[in-house]
Amino acid sequence: MTIYIITKGEYSDYHICAVATTQERAEQLRKMYSDYYDEANIEEYETDIPSNCYYNNDPTLYWKITFNDDGNIQYIESYYDASNLKIQARERYWSFDPSFCVYNIQTDTRDNAIKIACDRRAKYLAEKFNL
Repeated sequence: MTIYIITKGEYSDYHICAVATTQERAEQLRKMYSDYYDEANIEEYETDIPSNCYYNNDPTLYWKITFNDDGNIQYIESYYDASNLKIQARERYWSFDPSFCVYNIQTDTRDNAIKIACDRRAKYLAEKFNL
């Protein structure tokens, strides 16, 4: 199915004015929203079909857990990405606040992600201090 988006403006002034399901109604709306200063446009989109080649056709849930230097969790973030990412763990020094980050944790729950991240951090520290 095709939908028609009536838009107007450029850059920061760009906005959607209306949505139509037929070409005829879209043309009526385009005329209604056009004026002396700016003409409205019609953009066509096919529903349920991504409009660019950068979409992920196999979205997989991942987690990223960041620990502070004391081992407390600073933040937890979930995200979707391709299904073939490998789990990663490393120290990060992006500012004066050192941290340890475990990301690309593939699991369905926040609790499992925390457990996996804690295990990875413990393994990392044990290897770092030859324990």
